[in-house]
Amino acid sequence: MRRGRSPAAVLRPHEHRGEAERRRLFESWPVRAWARGVDVQQALDSYAMVVSLEAYDIAVRERGWTPDAVEAWWHRILAGLLLRQPAAPVQRSASRP
Repeated sequence: MRRGRSPAAVLRPHEHRGEAERRRLFESWPVRAWARGVDVQQALDSYAMVVSLEAYDIAVRERGWTPDAVEAWWHRILAGLLLRQPAAPVQRSASRP
């Protein structure tokens, strides 16, 4: 890596390689797994914006996050954006004698 260039700048030309693999993966998921209104293309777009080297640089270099914390955050954010959330369990009120 040249001095002064961020990892994002160095790796940007290679970003397209993972896109085809992510598309194949996302297309294999059942429609019922997606949050309402989310399709494969929107999932790919969201993934690209959230899981970016720029976001990683900001979190780790500027904000002091650990790589593990960034990965955990990515998981939470993507699950919330892309996946249908399980229904909350129905709470039954206790019957009175």
